[in-house]
Amino acid sequence: MKRRRRTSHQPAEHLGMKNAHMDRDCFKLRREVMQHVYHAKRLLRPLSIELPRITVRITEFTRHDSGCLGVASLGDSVIWIPSTTITDGEYDLRSIVLHEILHAAFSVGHVADCPMMGAYALVKVGGYTPALDQLFVDYCVNSRAI
Repeated sequence: MKRRRRTSHQPAEHLGMKNAHMDRDCFKLRREVMQHVYHAKRLLRPLSIELPRITVRITEFTRHDSGCLGVASLGDSVIWIPSTTITDGEYDLRSIVLHEILHAAFSVGHVADCPMMGAYALVKVGGYTPALDQLFVDYCVNSRAI
């Protein structure tokens, strides 16, 4: 059996991001993201859908702030969230994390004009509703059926 080469989980370089140094402040930011990953697991547990282990990396921009709110490796269970996404607080962090989980764990692509899977964030802070939780669950169920 051929061993799979381990990756370093570096974000795409064309986005101008690099993994942040994991210090005390970075762990606080990662903990905020992980709370939303745990929320996703709780949403899927009653449906007997097992969410794979999601690797969360906090990143910093190396060039300029490109406006990227998060990146995921399709089907690879790795998500990268820039520290500015967490600290600026313009867009709802839960919707961003759930969006990236759908990319990383279920290989769901972007869907135009969808509040959850649009290519650009549509949910501002305070705009998250339980209907978006149901939309996340629906995407998970439908992606498993394919």
